[in-house]
Formats: sequence, C-alpha cells, structure tokens
Amino acid sequence: YRYLSNIPTYKNCVQFYDSNDVGFDESEEQETVILSVKKPDYTRLSVQPDSVLSKWLNFNWNDYTQEPSHYSAYCVLSDNRISFDVNDIKNHPDKVTYFSNDPVLSAKYEEWVSARKKWVEEQEQIKKVNALFSNLYSLYKELQLSSETEELMCGNGFIQVKDDTSINHPILLKRAELVFDAGSNSIKIIDSKAPS
Repeated sequence: YRYLSNIPTYKNCVQFYDSNDVGFDESEEQETVILSVKKPDYTRLSVQPDSVLSKWLNFNWNDYTQEPSHYSAYCVLSDNRISFDVNDIKNHPDKVTYFSNDPVLSAKYEEWVSARKKWVEEQEQIKKVNALFSNLYSLYKELQLSSETEELMCGNGFIQVKDDTSINHPILLKRAELVFDAGSNSIKIIDSKAPS
C-alpha cells in the first residue's frame, strides 16, 4: 500500500481527488478520479554555462545525476591547443592557467552551480513521479492479466494496534480501477462504482 501523503508531486502532473472541490457531485454519472498521474518529461538545464566557463567544466555537467566539477588548471600547447591533461600541465608549467587564480571565474562557477542545483531538484521530482507512473502502469498491466482474481482497493484511515503489529489495516475500503490513456500518457485511479 501507499499513503497519499507519500505520493510525489510535480507541477500539474499529479492530481488528487478532493470531495470538497466546488462543483463536485458524487451522484453525477461521471468517473470519479481519485488520483491522476501524467508522465512528465525531463527538462533541459535552462542556465547554460557561458563559453568561458564551459571549457573548464568536466563532461558530466549536464547530467543531473552527477555532481558538477571543473578542471583545476589547463595549459596551452605549442600548437595553441588547450590541454587539461595532468602530464601536459606538469611538462609546461610556464603555460598553465589555474582556475583558482581567477576570482571572477570562481564566482561565476558558484553562481552557475547554485542555479543548476534548482534544476537538479526539479529532475529528482520528475524522476519520482516517473517511478510512480511506472509502478501504476505495471499494476495496470498486472490487473488486466488477472482481473478475475485481483482487484484494486483504495482505503481511508488505518487501524493499528501498538502492541500487535500484525493489525495494520485500512478502515474504509473502496473498489477502484486503473485507466490508462496512451494519448496523454497518463494513468488514473477511478472509483469503480462497484459495491465494496
């Protein structure tokens, strides 16, 4: 089971049913949506590093699962190529530029890392919603295959006994259905209208 309070949210991709909504009428002949999850797309990093900063960054800077990092130094080789190779830097000490020697560059990097952190947090939320979507879709497929023997239930309230951990059960149960919409790439948990 999963508690509604533990379900991740991201923008309008996850929506919960609320019987207190204005205009809600349970007697209407419409599907009552308990939970709706639309699969979100990952977003591109909106704060791109400028050309000066980007040459210092390691290759993984646009991967949200990786911590950004930068090279500490580079040297200019005789053919005017820039090299970050440790051996080249060691062999050409008179042609080395150090990252830490440029306070403007260091400040620019810190500002960029701070902006990137917000993007990373957004990608982590998207990842959680995508995992929820995948779990619901797997459950949808499983229930299609075993609809005669399994059903989806939604519960409200829990009874738990402090001294007996085996008693841990929802108080009110309601049958529900999963509905997948390939066009909008969304999945809903709806009230099945069948008696519980």
